[in-house]
Formats: sequence, structure tokens, C-alpha cells
Amino acid sequence: MTRFALRRLDIKLLGLVVSVGAAVGLRFFSDFSFATIEHQAALASLSISRFSIANLGSLTLNSLGYQLERDWFNLTPQAPAEVIGIIVLLVVAYILLRLAVSPTVAAVIVMFGAPFIGIGATLSACMWVLARAVPAT
Repeated sequence: MTRFALRRLDIKLLGLVVSVGAAVGLRFFSDFSFATIEHQAALASLSISRFSIANLGSLTLNSLGYQLERDWFNLTPQAPAEVIGIIVLLVVAYILLRLAVSPTVAAVIVMFGAPFIGIGATLSACMWVLARAVPAT
């Protein structure tokens, strides 16, 4: 049985993972909502009346641009739970990876992948907004 022991190096790397999780969470999820995505689409005069790859790409890039430009601490009511959730997700991923690889490699993998969680969540939310906007036939 593999025994998981936290060493000084593990604590430092875990601290880095938590820091990256907080930064990514605050950047991507501080003002993240479907209403925000719909509002940004209206401001940019993007058509969300039909689902297409072009509409999805435009809406996603516009939403990501907005997320990267706005104030980090413009928190919505659900933001604290979302930020804590991403931190917990990254810590669990680090611990699981730590069982298979060295602490440094586990931390690098988790920290490298962290921004893609925000990008993936934004892409998924944009897909949802477009899917909801399409009238049922």
C-alpha cells in the first residue's frame, strides 16, 4: 500500500497549487454567470439566436476577453463557492497525482492545467447560452 506523507516540499508545492487555484478562480469566476455572458454578447452585438461553431467561437472569445479585462474582485454572490471549489479540485488533483509521480511533477501538471479549467468552464457556459437561445422546433 502506498503511504502518502506530507513533507516540507509537499507543503510548499501544495501552497503554490492553492495560490494558482485562487488566482485562476478569482480571474475566471469572480463575475461568472450566464447573464454576464448574455449581456456581453448583446454589448458586442453578437448573434446568439442560433447555435453554430462561429457563434460559439465569437461568444467564447468575447467572454474570455471580458473575464481577463475586468476587475478581479468584482465578486458575484456565487463567486466564493466557485473559487473555493476550484481550489479544492486542484488540491485533490495534486494529491492524486502525488501518489503516482513526484511532488514537483504533480504540482507542475496541476498548475499548468489550472487555467484550462476556467477556459473550459467558459466554453461550456457559452455553449449552454447558445443552446438555450435556440428556439425549439
